[in-house]
Amino acid sequence: MAANLPLYLTLQEMEVPSKVIVQFFHSLTLDEARELVGFVFDSAVGLPDEHFEGQRGLSRTDFQFLGKEVVRLIEAAFLLSKDQRNKR
Repeated sequence: MAANLPLYLTLQEMEVPSKVIVQFFHSLTLDEARELVGFVFDSAVGLPDEHFEGQRGLSRTDFQFLGKEVVRLIEAAFLLSKDQRNKR
Protein backbone atom coordinates (compact mmCIF):
# COMPACT_ATOMS: atom_id res chain seq x y z
CA MET A 1 0.00 0.00 0.00
CA ALA A 2 1.32 3.45 -0.90
CA ALA A 3 2.22 5.52 2.13
CA ASN A 4 0.60 8.94 2.48
CA LEU A 5 -0.94 8.89 -1.00
CA PRO A 6 -4.64 8.92 -1.88
CA LEU A 7 -5.83 5.43 -2.76
CA TYR A 8 -9.47 5.98 -3.62
CA LEU A 9 -9.53 9.36 -5.37
CA THR A 10 -9.59 9.52 -9.15
CA LEU A 11 -7.11 11.76 -10.96
CA GLN A 12 -9.89 14.30 -11.49
CA GLU A 13 -10.76 14.24 -7.79
CA MET A 14 -7.12 14.73 -6.86
CA GLU A 15 -7.03 17.83 -9.05
CA VAL A 16 -10.11 19.34 -7.35
CA PRO A 17 -10.58 17.57 -4.00
CA SER A 18 -13.14 20.12 -2.84
CA LYS A 19 -15.63 18.49 -5.24
CA VAL A 20 -15.41 15.28 -3.19
CA ILE A 21 -16.29 17.19 -0.04
CA VAL A 22 -19.18 19.02 -1.68
CA GLN A 23 -20.49 15.73 -3.12
CA PHE A 24 -20.23 14.10 0.31
CA PHE A 25 -22.38 16.79 1.90
CA HIS A 26 -24.91 16.55 -0.93
CA SER A 27 -25.33 12.90 0.11
CA LEU A 28 -25.34 13.36 3.89
CA THR A 29 -26.05 16.20 6.27
CA LEU A 30 -23.45 17.05 8.88
CA ASP A 31 -25.65 15.49 11.57
CA GLU A 32 -26.09 12.29 9.54
CA ALA A 33 -22.34 12.04 8.96
CA ARG A 34 -21.60 12.50 12.67
CA GLU A 35 -24.22 9.91 13.60
CA LEU A 36 -22.92 7.38 11.06
CA VAL A 37 -19.29 7.79 12.14
CA GLY A 38 -20.32 7.57 15.78
CA PHE A 39 -22.24 4.35 15.12
CA VAL A 40 -19.33 2.76 13.25
CA PHE A 41 -16.73 3.61 15.88
CA ASP A 42 -19.01 2.78 18.82
CA SER A 43 -19.65 -0.60 17.20
CA ALA A 44 -15.91 -1.19 16.79
CA VAL A 45 -15.21 -0.25 20.41
CA GLY A 46 -17.93 -2.67 21.53
CA LEU A 47 -16.32 -5.68 19.83
CA PRO A 48 -15.03 -8.53 22.03
CA ASP A 49 -11.40 -8.36 23.16
CA GLU A 50 -10.18 -10.98 20.67
CA HIS A 51 -10.84 -8.51 17.85
CA PHE A 52 -8.19 -6.21 19.28
CA GLU A 53 -5.51 -8.78 20.05
CA GLY A 54 -2.81 -8.74 17.38
CA GLN A 55 -4.68 -6.33 15.10
CA ARG A 56 -1.75 -4.08 14.21
CA GLY A 57 -1.60 -2.98 17.83
CA LEU A 58 -4.92 -1.11 17.72
CA SER A 59 -6.77 -0.77 20.99
CA ARG A 60 -10.22 0.42 22.02
CA THR A 61 -8.63 3.72 23.01
CA ASP A 62 -7.19 4.07 19.49
CA PHE A 63 -10.67 3.59 18.00
CA GLN A 64 -12.20 6.10 20.43
CA PHE A 65 -9.53 8.66 19.55
CA LEU A 66 -9.87 8.02 15.82
CA GLY A 67 -13.65 8.27 15.98
CA LYS A 68 -13.46 11.72 17.58
CA GLU A 69 -10.81 12.86 15.09
CA VAL A 70 -12.81 11.64 12.09
CA VAL A 71 -15.82 13.61 13.35
CA ARG A 72 -13.62 16.70 13.74
CA LEU A 73 -12.30 16.17 10.20
CA ILE A 74 -15.86 15.88 8.85
CA GLU A 75 -16.88 19.07 10.68
CA ALA A 76 -13.87 20.94 9.28
CA ALA A 77 -14.61 19.64 5.77
CA PHE A 78 -18.22 20.77 6.18
CA LEU A 79 -17.09 24.30 7.04
CA LEU A 80 -14.69 24.32 4.07
CA SER A 81 -17.43 23.15 1.71
CA LYS A 82 -19.78 25.79 3.12
CA ASP A 83 -17.13 28.47 2.49
CA GLN A 84 -16.65 27.12 -1.05
CA ARG A 85 -20.40 27.32 -1.75
CA ASN A 86 -20.61 30.86 -0.34
CA LYS A 87 -17.81 32.04 -2.67
CA ARG A 88 -19.80 31.01 -5.75
